[in-house]
Amino acid sequence: MNDASWISRSRATTVLVAAALVAVAATAGGATGARSSASNPKIAYLSFAVANSYDAPMLSAAKSVAKAQGASVNVQTHANHIATCARNTIVRADSMIAIAQRIQAATDAADAAKLMNQLVSLGNQLVAGFDANADGRITTQEGEGGLQQAEEHVQLMLAGEPKP
Repeated sequence: MNDASWISRSRATTVLVAAALVAVAATAGGATGARSSASNPKIAYLSFAVANSYDAPMLSAAKSVAKAQGASVNVQTHANHIATCARNTIVRADSMIAIAQRIQAATDAADAAKLMNQLVSLGNQLVAGFDANADGRITTQEGEGGLQQAEEHVQLMLAGEPKP
């Protein structure tokens, strides 16, 4: 496995594990009604950490590469695809955090379980993306591409550039 592949899978896994831990902790404390404010997970911190450790820097880097003077059409095209996938990932991560907060606030285990299913679905979409327009493909368009598509376009961009 190459370094870029390992890094994207590693970070995606970190996001998924963190979200799952928050959800499990929230379900355990929230669904029973036995909560204390000192033991509640710090959801705002998790949101900040996710956005600032991976997604936002990836989006920023892709935008600056696409705008760089002298960037080839190949680089501009794939950098825009990567940026779109990064934005999709940020939106999904934010949605996951909002759902984790709802799980934390749940007072009924059945409600928390339904929310957990939504959280798992979004977690899968972080990596694999989602076929938003039901055309049978997951592309780099808004609302579709995830980390796999971003990684694919990094590889395509690298393959399309002259080797030193």
